[in-house]
Amino acid sequence: MFEQMKIFAKVVHHRNMSTAAKELDLSTASVSRQIANLEEKMGVQLLDRSSRKIMPTQAGEDFLSKSRQIIESVEELKNNLSSTNANPEGLLRVHSHPSVATHMIMPRLEGFQKEYPGLTLDLQVSERPVDLIEESYDIDVRLGELRDSSLIVKKLANSERIIVASPIYLKTYGIPQTPADLLHHNCFTYRPNSESTVWKFYQDGLKCAELKLAGRFHSNNSEIIKYLTVKGVGISLQTNWGTAHERARGDLVHILKGYSVTINSFNNGVFAVFKSARFMPQKIRSFLDFFSKDSS
Repeated sequence: MFEQMKIFAKVVHHRNMSTAAKELDLSTASVSRQIANLEEKMGVQLLDRSSRKIMPTQAGEDFLSKSRQIIESVEELKNNLSSTNANPEGLLRVHSHPSVATHMIMPRLEGFQKEYPGLTLDLQVSERPVDLIEESYDIDVRLGELRDSSLIVKKLANSERIIVASPIYLKTYGIPQTPADLLHHNCFTYRPNSESTVWKFYQDGLKCAELKLAGRFHSNNSEIIKYLTVKGVGISLQTNWGTAHERARGDLVHILKGYSVTINSFNNGVFAVFKSARFMPQKIRSFLDFFSKDSS
């Protein structure tokens, strides 16, 4: 019945049996049969199959809540029993911001896999924070300020935002000397949604400017913005670590160095977020220890 609980939770998450079956490496018919057997055991309908998307009934919602508690308890027990194992094994599901995955995780992934050969890493990337419980992730690697106090947080690395432009752009359009000068330049902005972006400037610890910039390009992907910046099309706000190679090669120049700048708060670190548990699973501890070494 425990496996049927896990199948049920996955079907509810995807609202689709075939998608759940694919993730579980089962046939759709097998998933459907397991759900039917589960409903028969419980003596109640758990899923409403009448709409285009499969939805849990009220009884299904109640069952799901209890099932998740049981699944988490069993997983925690398994992790506790293997917590003394110096060589953790199994699947580690990690979600990451794309830039962090590209510049911090991937360059060190070979070393991580050599050190922990028993671990299989499933790394998924997107610009949005994920729900660790709903989406079955062990760790979410995020940038900047964190708001969910129910999660455990470990800082993996420091991070600062800097304003950069290519030498070609600066030669053509001039070098901004103050934040206000940026209003006369083509500033690319990072927008995860439709809201306009505000760049906040501080000097000597005091706020000195807050600019709502309206350049001719914005995107929810910082790597695309950096690419266009290197090409000399405009100016952008980037992370210091995300532009280290380009600045070392001379493809990008850090401008307005006398100012601290951000788009939200100055808590600009790289953080690993994971669920609270009495005992931290060894596979999570291994990831945190490895990727926080020599990164601060």
